[in-house]
Amino acid sequence: MTRRTTFSLLLLALAGCAEVGGDEGIRADDDPGGRSDGGIGARDMSSAPDAGPAADQGTSPPVSSYTGIPAADPDSIRVGGESATDDALNDTRSCYDGEDNDADSAVDCADPACFPVASCCVSSGRAECCTAPEVIADQSFDACSDPAGCLDATVFGSPEPFVSGGALAMGGDSLYDSGVLVTAALDLRGERVELEATFRDTTTCSGCLDGAAFGVTAQASLDDQDHVEPLVALQRNAGGDVRLRVGPRTLQSFVVTEGQPFTLVLRPDGVGEVSHAGTTHSFAHTVGRVVHAVAWGYSSNPSASAPEGVFLDDLSIARSRCGAANGWRDRAPTGADEGRLMGIGAATDASGTHWLALDDMDGLAIGTIDESGAFDPQPLEVGTIPWGNDPRGWGLTHDGTDLWLTFLADVGELETAFGRARLNGDTFEPESEPFFQPSAAVAHVRWVVARGHELLVVDDGAVALFGRGPQVPGAEDVWVRLDSDLRALTTGAHQPDLHLTREGVWLLHVARPMGTRWVVELFASDELVAWRPMGVVLAGSGDLEDFDGLGASAPAVVTEGDALQLYYVGHGPSEQLLGGVRRWLGAPR
Repeated sequence: MTRRTTFSLLLLALAGCAEVGGDEGIRADDDPGGRSDGGIGARDMSSAPDAGPAADQGTSPPVSSYTGIPAADPDSIRVGGESATDDALNDTRSCYDGEDNDADSAVDCADPACFPVASCCVSSGRAECCTAPEVIADQSFDACSDPAGCLDATVFGSPEPFVSGGALAMGGDSLYDSGVLVTAALDLRGERVELEATFRDTTTCSGCLDGAAFGVTAQASLDDQDHVEPLVALQRNAGGDVRLRVGPRTLQSFVVTEGQPFTLVLRPDGVGEVSHAGTTHSFAHTVGRVVHAVAWGYSSNPSASAPEGVFLDDLSIARSRCGAANGWRDRAPTGADEGRLMGIGAATDASGTHWLALDDMDGLAIGTIDESGAFDPQPLEVGTIPWGNDPRGWGLTHDGTDLWLTFLADVGELETAFGRARLNGDTFEPESEPFFQPSAAVAHVRWVVARGHELLVVDDGAVALFGRGPQVPGAEDVWVRLDSDLRALTTGAHQPDLHLTREGVWLLHVARPMGTRWVVELFASDELVAWRPMGVVLAGSGDLEDFDGLGASAPAVVTEGDALQLYYVGHGPSEQLLGGVRRWLGAPR
């Protein structure tokens, strides 16, 4: 059993592949929720740059009646109450243009008028963009005698916190804090966290030592002689207002309506919210890391026999997962042997198994991803390609029934065509004719089957889309060049990967050179016509000791449960290795 895929008559000659070097590109975006809001009016797409190479298989030029292929049910794709017509598409573009088109001081995806645009949910922490909340704790303390057990937390401080009068009372003293550190880790790279509690001030003095607070900290443990170092917290001292603390600074103070809870929301897009007595105040934070919820304080007489203090009641903690475009976690090499990797193809078969085709300068390797997340090479063969030579640019597609290996190959001396090979047993059997033959040179093609349509994502120095299916004008078996904003947005980008998510969004990851490095850039769309630039989402670690210290390229995305798994080429000082990262998906459409 050999690890590499073998060919009956062909040798791989991949060194000339245009994908060499990697991918990813940067695009600045200073609005964490998107770019902006609005309505830029009708755009004359007939004057847009050429949308891509023509093809000699009956491909027609762009058709004005094409309004896109919705990523979700068309009834859910609404802008300003209108369906996805030409006018709605113009409105959608205004949500990506960086302008406050309706003069309401809210820009692009931060404007409520743009909230119905599904792609505005990418990297948003709005509740409707995130999954249903998972309750971590919901405790009134009326029937709780053990704070650690009730909250699944560890207690710290001396004396320890205790329950008094149905509320959480703090121990501590004038030197050290006392409280509870909740065990569950909260990841603000991709989670929306909501904490709520009611402050109960039973003191009869103003300016006493007594106080209580709740919020989040990066500290994973606390002992009897520690101080809590909050990243964001709400704090009340005896006789005083509630203060919002971000690190060592107090950002704002809130007058307390006694008996009313305070709610603290921390979103992965850097937006924070404090709600109390019917009013909500927003602020910015830069937490973006794994944290723990914590409640703590101190008392002038820390014992259960002392009725006075600043207590916490009705403490609750919940989290939900949001589709943060750069909220990657578990970054690591996957264990593949390839050290001169250039490109990656990825697909998921009907059983849920992830397949990868690794385009290495030493040959082609095809395999699956095992339960540990490692690449597991399979002993498969590729049959003779009867119509071309020098196969390269390998990709994988599952069409709902079969697994296909795709590739570019030379036809004659000057032409290149795109072909397919179906997996039959342990052999990928090439078709007798090219699947698609462009009239211009291309470096990379990916075939996507989704929502009853077939799409070709083509790299010829920018990204062009070709499609066929019921929502593409013309015959369903004829490739049509799809008119979109991508052409102008992706000049200089390479190795495009198009993926349809359960969020009802098309995600296009591309690789772009940036100086001597490669980065991965993202674009999002509801319907494949108007595209929202999301900027750089993966750039490597920057540490020369890491496998991707010099950048990342060749993105290939698959869905795995509630997460996206992105495979990529990690550029190191001496090798280019297969890497992987994961991020959560938000609410499904």
